[in-house]
Amino acid sequence: MTEHIRALIVEDDETDAELVAIHLTRNGFAVDWERVETEAALNAALDEGGWDVVLSDFAMPRYDGLRAFETIEARGLDVPFIFVSGALGEERAVEAMRAGAKDYILKGNLNRLAVAVKRELRSAESRRRHVAAEEAKQRDQRRLAMAVKASGAGIFEFRLPSFTDAYLSDTCIRVLGYQPGGVPLDDRFAAWVVDKIDSRDVRRLRVRFDDFLSGKSARFEAEGRVLHRDGRWVDVRCVAEGAAYDPKGNVSHVVGVILDLTDRKRLEAQFRQAQKMEAIGTLAGGVAHDFNNLLTAIISYACFLEEDLAVGSRQRGDAAEILKCARRASDLTRQLLAFSRQQMVEPRVFDLCEAVRNMTNLLQRLIGEDVRLDVGLPAKSFRVHADPGQFEQVLVNLIVNARDAMPDGGSVSIRVSAGTATASDVVASELESSAYAAVVISDTGVGMSDEVRSKVFEPFFTTKDRSKGTGLGLATAFGIVKQAGGHIEVDSIEGRGSTFTVYLPRTEQAVSVSSVAPSPRKPLKGSETILFVEDDRELAKATARALSASGYRVLVALDPTKALELVAAHASEIDLLFSDVILPSMSGPELYARIRQSGRDLPVLFSTGYASPDHRLSLPEGAPLLLKPYSPTDLSRKIREALGRAGSG
Repeated sequence: MTEHIRALIVEDDETDAELVAIHLTRNGFAVDWERVETEAALNAALDEGGWDVVLSDFAMPRYDGLRAFETIEARGLDVPFIFVSGALGEERAVEAMRAGAKDYILKGNLNRLAVAVKRELRSAESRRRHVAAEEAKQRDQRRLAMAVKASGAGIFEFRLPSFTDAYLSDTCIRVLGYQPGGVPLDDRFAAWVVDKIDSRDVRRLRVRFDDFLSGKSARFEAEGRVLHRDGRWVDVRCVAEGAAYDPKGNVSHVVGVILDLTDRKRLEAQFRQAQKMEAIGTLAGGVAHDFNNLLTAIISYACFLEEDLAVGSRQRGDAAEILKCARRASDLTRQLLAFSRQQMVEPRVFDLCEAVRNMTNLLQRLIGEDVRLDVGLPAKSFRVHADPGQFEQVLVNLIVNARDAMPDGGSVSIRVSAGTATASDVVASELESSAYAAVVISDTGVGMSDEVRSKVFEPFFTTKDRSKGTGLGLATAFGIVKQAGGHIEVDSIEGRGSTFTVYLPRTEQAVSVSSVAPSPRKPLKGSETILFVEDDRELAKATARALSASGYRVLVALDPTKALELVAAHASEIDLLFSDVILPSMSGPELYARIRQSGRDLPVLFSTGYASPDHRLSLPEGAPLLLKPYSPTDLSRKIREALGRAGSG
């Protein structure tokens, strides 16, 4: 089989070069060759590259073979170099071989040339494969080292039964807070490791490790807690395999890795807590919505009683007490809705520092004379977009919580600052913007344990006496801040106080100016026809009575299907659609859209017990909304506003 090669021939005699090429061709080679006889020509040919073998005369008039060989060596080329010379004495032959030439052939006897070329080509190919294998091995080792470093894994190794030749990588040692050389890698190693494991994990881990050593399990895998040098516990995962076994099949050489899971465990705990809070929030929102329906009916009937009873009578006083209790219950549902982020809000741009400054006197009265209030506000303003009333509620709740944590007095400080969060912090804390303003409230109270701190924002969780609170204060603050696109966190140590930090997204918009119109004391009258859609039967009855008492004609529908039937039957008579937002089969806004599609462009007023996050329930732009629970007076005012808006339009 013909073998194709490229041969570079360093020779001053063109005939000799042709003879060499002819000999190789006759012995099974297809030769692509080139002759050079000067250093410049040699370098030019080498620049071209791709040579399989160099065949060189030893002595030439203008050049010599040793210099040619040195030129190739200087370039670091692994190309077989064979001397082909007319006269090569023993001393010169030794000199050539010492220089690194692979062989020497006499021109008068070329019989060995083809054999030598074949041998050196195979040898060069073998060297190239070996070099390629070494390079691949080194690449794999570099990749492995980089992967281990990137994973944060620490490597360990030891031999059994005496734990000799123990090795811990620097990463492995640093997981425990030690420096290289700080761990006893001798017969004390086993006891040192066991001493660092949480006592609650020792037995479980020992059973697994013994099963691994005896060959019952192919590898050892476990998670547990180990003691850091600074005294804190570190969550780790350990994976080990047997590198060698004794004649009985027991592991005699252990190699493994250890991973620090502390940050991952913390993130997992945060995720589980977020899921739990979300589930509780959904439940709280649903309960509050249903409760608001009941409260609206209770408030309406209590108002009916109060209006019918004589002023000063005991029965009228009883009705007033019912109203008072209903409004307290309404406050409770508002707190639940705030926690579940389903409360209707009226956000506007306001100066955070000014809001805190305006609250200072009230906060001082709240905490009492035995607690010192230290408010430190910067000269510049930090504008945020949120509901200012709800922010005030957050501030009050946090200050009251601080006061209750200091039964023997102390101090509370309030600081306002601004900053920019990193991208990872924005994602982790669910901030709506990286630019934030922060309100930091610190107290010198009793502080809290890690267990208490993990539950502090859960609704109805409290460490206080049941007579001193509902456990909704911090849960309400949590929900309000989250609904505003912010974040709230707590840092506390038992016996050393607590610090709550509220982060709110900053804005460059101008401060808003709000105006509130006075509410009427008595229900406003009317005579229009109202289509009232409400799926809660008791609430529908109470509200229809309130509307009728104010002079309106009321068409009541307990579901959207009935509402559409009433529209078809009384299309020209209906002056206003008054609908709940959450309805069976379709939402209030969807019902309104269906009515408009039928050709009636009715004015509308919606009512709801909470603001659902479902985008399908989003209200038409500019549509008025009445929040439950409402009184007959609130209802009549909103009805007149909706009808007046339609009339002015």
